[in-house]
Amino acid sequence: MKSKQMDYALNPATIQELKNCISNIIKEVEKVKDIQHAFLSNYIDLSVKDGIIFIKPEDIVRLEANGSYTIFYLTNNIKHLVSKNLKECEGLLNPHYFFRCHTSNIINLQRVVKMVSNGNLYAKMSDDSMAEIAKKNKDVFLQKLKSI
Repeated sequence: MKSKQMDYALNPATIQELKNCISNIIKEVEKVKDIQHAFLSNYIDLSVKDGIIFIKPEDIVRLEANGSYTIFYLTNNIKHLVSKNLKECEGLLNPHYFFRCHTSNIINLQRVVKMVSNGNLYAKMSDDSMAEIAKKNKDVFLQKLKSI
C-alpha cells in the first residue's frame, strides 16, 4: 500500500490493507469538511437579488426591517436587501453582540458610538446612522453594552 495525498490499494490487497485505506480516506475527507465548516461558520450567507453573499458578522453595523425584507447595513456604507424578515435574520446572529433594540432594528453592540436622547432614544452607530431604541429596552440595552 502506498500513501501520497490519499491512500489507494494495490492488487492484490489484504482485507486489513483495504480497511486501513478506507479509514485513511475517511479521515482525510473529515479534515476537509472541518476546514470548510470552520471557514463558513465565521460567515453568514445571505441570498440577495443576484446571488449569495458571505459576510462576517463583525462587518454588520445594523439591520433594519423593511416589510418582509431586511436591509443589512455593513461597514463602508454597503447595504444589502435580503428576502428574509428581521426575525429570521435575528436567528443568524450571536445575541451577545447583536441586540434587537426596536421592532424594526437590530444593532451590532460593538458598533454603537453613543446613545442619543431627544424625546426618543437612539443608538448612534459607527456609520453615523441612528437606530431607534424602544423605551422599554433602554435598561437592557445599557446592560448589554456594559457586558461586551
